[in-house]
Amino acid sequence: MTWLSPPQPEPTTPIRRTFVEAIAGGRDDSYLLLLEGANHFSIAQFSDPTVGIPLRDYEATQPAEQFQELMAKAIGLFIDAHVNSQSTALQSLGQMLVTKNPLIASFERK
Repeated sequence: MTWLSPPQPEPTTPIRRTFVEAIAGGRDDSYLLLLEGANHFSIAQFSDPTVGIPLRDYEATQPAEQFQELMAKAIGLFIDAHVNSQSTALQSLGQMLVTKNPLIASFERK
């Protein structure tokens, strides 16, 4: 079985559309973080050879460790801000939204 999607202008188009069209906003607790130069395996500790299908993916352009550290920080701040109600974490997460970072292609909240 082969899964094919229609050609997209950018590889991130489907996830961007999902964020814009399918996720309700207005509570400032929904985030979209797109990583610059990452691929599907950039945030995993190791590639998973048990996937069962060959994944065709772009080569990552930056070290996986940098993406993993960034994601760990963002996820930790999100949990502290929105689950543990820590205002300092919410401020730090907000700061990530406006701070230029070469690992971040796009970071949005709604």
